[in-house]
Amino acid sequence: MDASKVNYAISFLSSTALDWFEPDILRPNPQNPPAWQYSYATVLDELQTNFGPFDTIEDAEDALENLWMHDGDQIMKYIVQFNQYASQVGYGNNSLCHAFYHRLCTHIKDDMAHHGKPNNLWDMRLLAQELDARYWTQRTEISWKNHDMIFPDSYPSSSPHSMASTSNLLSSIATLNPPGFNFSEPFSFIPKPYANNRVIL
Repeated sequence: MDASKVNYAISFLSSTALDWFEPDILRPNPQNPPAWQYSYATVLDELQTNFGPFDTIEDAEDALENLWMHDGDQIMKYIVQFNQYASQVGYGNNSLCHAFYHRLCTHIKDDMAHHGKPNNLWDMRLLAQELDARYWTQRTEISWKNHDMIFPDSYPSSSPHSMASTSNLLSSIATLNPPGFNFSEPFSFIPKPYANNRVIL
């Protein structure tokens, strides 16, 4: 029976949608039960009629009209949203292809000018994905090159370069050997003139 499906579906409702069904749930009338009580399809009709959008096609058209891919976005997010709205508007392939291209970000449209703009939605999506992947790969490579230019010696501490630099630094310090210090002896915090608690004048 649908009764279990109805109860399960209603358990997910909240706010106004739950308030709509609640009187019949809290004060059931066995002599005159609501039509939806044993019909899952009727529950869906009730929800759609009272709480669904008045015009799903018009809402999808508005959403598609306001959908844009910005330069910081990646293509898959745009494609998923576009497909969601496109499946509801009933546009033809040519119209969808034009809408898809028109709302792409600038760098993809600029690159597409050098490859030839496809005339169908499927090829348009494939080319846009390829160009977007290439764009982000180039961005990553440029970022790494700039990092190496700014921090040329930023190697891991365990790298051969780092170990060699550390060894050279220690050797340079050892050759300085300033007066009063002998690097061959253990280091003492007490300067030699004061080692015996007397000042040498």
